[in-house]
Amino acid sequence: MTVKKKLTETISEEQLSTWYSKININKDNFTNFYVDLLTKDFEMPMLEINCGAGNILNKLSEKGIICEGINEDICNYVFEKKYRTIFVPYASFCALEDFSDAIKALKNIFSALDSGGRLAIDIYIPWDDLLSKNDKTWKIGGECFDNTTNQEFVFSYYDDFNLSDQVRTMHTKYEIFSLGEILSSRYEVVKTRWYSDTEFMLMLDKIGFKNIVIQKIFEKSLSNYSTLFLAEKP
Repeated sequence: MTVKKKLTETISEEQLSTWYSKININKDNFTNFYVDLLTKDFEMPMLEINCGAGNILNKLSEKGIICEGINEDICNYVFEKKYRTIFVPYASFCALEDFSDAIKALKNIFSALDSGGRLAIDIYIPWDDLLSKNDKTWKIGGECFDNTTNQEFVFSYYDDFNLSDQVRTMHTKYEIFSLGEILSSRYEVVKTRWYSDTEFMLMLDKIGFKNIVIQKIFEKSLSNYSTLFLAEKP
């Protein structure tokens, strides 16, 4: 399983989460989307994999839905009970760079579902970045200004792509400025794997999932979207 490689840490995890949430509006859209989805026809007990800070869990709780969450290594996690619903949001499954780890994780999820239980999982292909000029030039991914502290937060990145293995290596840089001077920074390297819709559907089918349905969600452009997969354990 691939883990973020933290090269500088002058910006703490808490600071990064606070600042990044201000510019990551799309994540709020995903949070609301999953909450709406799960409150319709999904059953408890529920489990969120890669729950992060618990944004979805908290909103589900406000609606009276009890849901557990883990941030563990899903490839080797030992489940102590079965679930009626398991979901993996924010395309976080793509952080499993190694294909064998991805298969192992899906098998583990399958085994943790009760018969008739359902999986909701989304994946993402970085088409806009794949199709853009890849010259290792830093691109602005987002920025915001805090009027109370007169500080500016800037997120920038550049990519390397291994097209044959479908792996994206994303170099990310987070910087906090005040009056034009840099106060602190953080640099990380994150690897993710992408899949075509057909490829991922076949993966789910081979593991044993049935009644697989796919849905395009949150189009930013004609080529830039996430795909939601809904699947059932017989």
